[in-house]
Amino acid sequence: MRARIDKLGLDLPFIFHAGETQDHGSDTDTNLFDGILLGTKHIGHGFSIIKRPLLMKLCKEWNIAIETCPIINEVLGLCPTTKAHHPILLSNCVPCTIISDDPGSWGASVLSHDFYQALMGSNNLSIPGLRVIAEWSIEHSCMSSDMQEKVYKDFEEKWFVFCQWIIDTYGQQ
Repeated sequence: MRARIDKLGLDLPFIFHAGETQDHGSDTDTNLFDGILLGTKHIGHGFSIIKRPLLMKLCKEWNIAIETCPIINEVLGLCPTTKAHHPILLSNCVPCTIISDDPGSWGASVLSHDFYQALMGSNNLSIPGLRVIAEWSIEHSCMSSDMQEKVYKDFEEKWFVFCQWIIDTYGQQ
C-alpha cells in the first residue's frame, strides 16, 4: 500500500491506533506489529509496546513515535500511575509524544494537564525530558516541513522565556 501511495506522489502519513491494552499477545497488542510493518508515522497509545523490546528498537531505528496519554492510561487502569509508560520510552530513546486522549469525552481542556501529570508522576522525567518530548511532538506531527520549522522556532522562543521565568522565580531558593 505504501508503494502505491508513493507512486501516486501522495503524502499520506499512516497513523495507527495500536497496543492500548495490558493483555499481552491479544489482537489489540499484536496490531503493533501491523502498524509498524505498514510504515506508520506514529502509533496512537502504543501502551503495550513497553513489553516488546524489539518493537521499541524498530520504532527507534525507523523514527516512529509512540503517543502517550498519561491521564487516560491511569483512568482506564492501564497503569497505576503515570510512571509506567513515557519514561520507559524516553529512557530507551524511543520517540514519544504526550497527548490528551478524547479530551471532549473526558472533559480535558488543555494538553498542559497531561504534561503536568507526566512530569509530576515520574522521578525520572525532568524539564529537559519534557523539552525532548515537545520537540518530538513537532517533528512527528503531520505539519508540512515549513510549518514545522515555524512552529519549532516559536517553541524555541517560548521555551527560552519559560526557562528564564523558572530561573527568575525560583533561582534564589
